[in-house]
Order: sequence, then C-alpha cells, then structure tokens
Amino acid sequence: MDAIVKVYGLDANLYTDVLHVSPTASTSEIREAFFCLRYDIYQALSQNDGGPNGTSDTRNGTGFDKKSPQERRKIEEEMNAITAAFRILSDGNKRKEYDARLKKNGKAG
Repeated sequence: MDAIVKVYGLDANLYTDVLHVSPTASTSEIREAFFCLRYDIYQALSQNDGGPNGTSDTRNGTGFDKKSPQERRKIEEEMNAITAAFRILSDGNKRKEYDARLKKNGKAG
C-alpha cells in the first residue's frame, strides 16, 4: 500500500482512483484495466521526445533513457502503485479484506 499512498494519496480508492474500474468489477475487468494502464505507461516510456511524431528510435535508446531522473522515478512509482493495486484486487482474499476496510470506513462503492 505504500507505493499506492505515495502516488495517489492516503484516501485513494484502488478501484476508482488507481485502476479506474467499478468496485463491482470482475477479476477479468480488473486484469484488463491493469494491462491497459501498464500499456499506456510503456507507450509513454517509449516516446522519444526528439523523434518525428514523438516516435522512438531504438538505435538511440528508449524514451525512458531520455527521461530525467525525476521523470523516471515518477513513472516507476506509478507502475509500482498500479501493480500493488492489481495484486490486492486480483487476489480474492486480499480483495475481501480491502472491501471490508472500505465498508468499515464508509467508503464502499
């Protein structure tokens, strides 16, 4: 949860704030949302700001190589956060615990 709190804040909802799914989303919907977000991050990483149309030129390294240390850290933290949210929501027991915590705090969807 530390990775999630670092990027999205203490009150972040794993469903709506992190993975952008409904609290009633199925495991397959959660999985699809995770892989779509991960794909979007990798697309952003592969963008080489110096190339035509923002394309990456693999001969000159990836777009990630061209990012500043702060940009790379932010991207890595976001990936860690969505991965942590996915691990919680895709595991039946962890998801039940998380849902119970939401309900207890009056934040259930």
